[in-house]
This record gives sequence, C-alpha cells and structure tokens, in this order.
Amino acid sequence: MPRNKFIYAEEIGDQSKERNEKLAHGIENDCPKAKKIAKRALSKYPNNTRLYEPILNLSEIGWYQLSPDEKNKLCGSSPENATCQVR
Repeated sequence: MPRNKFIYAEEIGDQSKERNEKLAHGIENDCPKAKKIAKRALSKYPNNTRLYEPILNLSEIGWYQLSPDEKNKLCGSSPENATCQVR
C-alpha cells in the first residue's frame, strides 16, 4: 500500500510533503510495535474482552490475522464491530 494511503492519528496522508514524511515515519516506527503488543496481550489474556474490539479493528485493516474460530470468539463480545459484519 502506498504511504499516502495510510491513515495515522486520524489524518489522511495527503498533507504537505513534510507532514506526509512525518506520518510515514510514525507508521514505520509505531505500527510494528503496536501489533506486537496486541498479539502479546491477546495471547497472555485471551479472555479479556476489553482487548477484543482493538484486535478486531486491527484485523479489519489487515494488520492482525484471525482464524475463523478466533474471529467468532471475539465477535461474540463485539458483534457490532465492522469485522464481525463481514461473512
């Protein structure tokens, strides 16, 4: 995905060249760390329903892969999540 297509901190990357560079740098630094923390949290606390919505959101944007069983489990607590609406 081209960098200017990312949304970071609720901004679309069609800002000035300098802002786009800051957005790209933030994405490169923060997103891998956030994914790692999310995976570790869910594996350590698999029954913590407060984690389900953020994990589903990461799944929706393609940054977290869920098996069908994992998706069903998480959607049981967050059925209104957009990821859960896709069949």
